[in-house]
Amino acid sequence: MIKKRRGGYCYEQNGLFKLILEEMGFGVRTILARIHWMSSPQDNPRGHMALIVDTKDGHYFADVGFGGYLLDAPLELIPNIAQRSPTSNFRFERTGELYILQVELSDTWHNVYQFTTEPAYPIDFEMANWYNSAHPQSRFRTNLMINRLTPTFGCAF
Repeated sequence: MIKKRRGGYCYEQNGLFKLILEEMGFGVRTILARIHWMSSPQDNPRGHMALIVDTKDGHYFADVGFGGYLLDAPLELIPNIAQRSPTSNFRFERTGELYILQVELSDTWHNVYQFTTEPAYPIDFEMANWYNSAHPQSRFRTNLMINRLTPTFGCAF
């Protein structure tokens, strides 16, 4: 991604970001999320990698590799409060152990994806990566996705 100046998807982008954060001394957990964005969660496996970063001030949620509505800042992993990023309002709804990341668009909250804080391990991502890269129903096999953060909008296609 760096030497060849190319993009990647969540495993590569968040995987690299995880290594950087760990090198800086942060504790980082990888988690698997189920996408809601522009689809039904029942149609999607838990296949998206995101990060929970442990700091002296608490737990933060980070995701530099989502191909839907991109996060442009870390969020405190606190449910039911709106958090302003440079371009958007986000929040986490929580039911039991299940979190749902939401973004506010036109005064309406939209589900982005759901997850638990259970750590995912490299073998979990190996399985999810196979599905995303090889399964005939994977959105990565049937759609071209390009995202870019801009100063005025969290995601541009």
